[in-house]
Amino acid sequence: MAAALVVIEEENQRAIRRERVFRDRVHPLDEFNDDQLFRRYRLTRPIILEVIDLIGQDVEHPTRRSHAIPSTLQVLTALRYYATGSLQLATADMVHVSQPTVSRIITGVSEALVNRARQFISFPHDLETQERISEGFYTRRNRIPNVLGCIDGSLVAVRSPTQNEEAYVCRKGFHALNIQGVCSPDLKFTDIVARWPRSTHDAFIWSNSELNRGIGHAGFLLGDKAYPLRSWLLTPVRNPADAAERRYNAHHRRVRSVIERAFGRWKMRWLCLNREGNAC
Repeated sequence: MAAALVVIEEENQRAIRRERVFRDRVHPLDEFNDDQLFRRYRLTRPIILEVIDLIGQDVEHPTRRSHAIPSTLQVLTALRYYATGSLQLATADMVHVSQPTVSRIITGVSEALVNRARQFISFPHDLETQERISEGFYTRRNRIPNVLGCIDGSLVAVRSPTQNEEAYVCRKGFHALNIQGVCSPDLKFTDIVARWPRSTHDAFIWSNSELNRGIGHAGFLLGDKAYPLRSWLLTPVRNPADAAERRYNAHHRRVRSVIERAFGRWKMRWLCLNREGNAC
């Protein structure tokens, strides 16, 4: 009888601890106002709710066994890490959650977002969208018609890989991927290639990309001198010989700056992409 009562008491104490864990977890959507949410998660409340609706079912655990964390808090924890690059800060926003748990949450949320990426990152192939984008480029002090995007590469820090490690080390001494991006005039990415190590040349990444094989000839991409000149991929004139070629280079440089701004804004919003010691 005494042993049975001890078991019952132990089960009761475990139930109390479990209840306290769920009660003590801070729910940021209730705890913070709109300004505090944006400063912590780099997204507005409506967009945060859209992300939760988008992937909530993908990351939700079927039961609450083992203190399963609701999908809302999983998404917010991942956003906190993306915004800060710090597992400690992400953990601080959720009471009684260990750092390894946060790491697993970030992996799960990231995979769920990647699975939905094609819904949002898509190069325009329909005529109506192409005309809207080319018009957007042309009205920004550009005199190069039919521009559908600007292309460039940018380094993003990653953890040290177990194979071919030296290929990932950049000039500053940290490991990185060479990310190829194409953007529209409003700084939205329409194509991303994120699988090649830092040492891979931009021209090689481009030649092995799906976009290179499927862009067609409806318009132009603008790239820097690292890319090969093609009838639909325009690069600067290396040694301009007259005023016309110098004007072309000036327009080319002005328009192509949008991809540099797109990468810059991307890394400023999501500091995990811009921190050498806390790579995603």
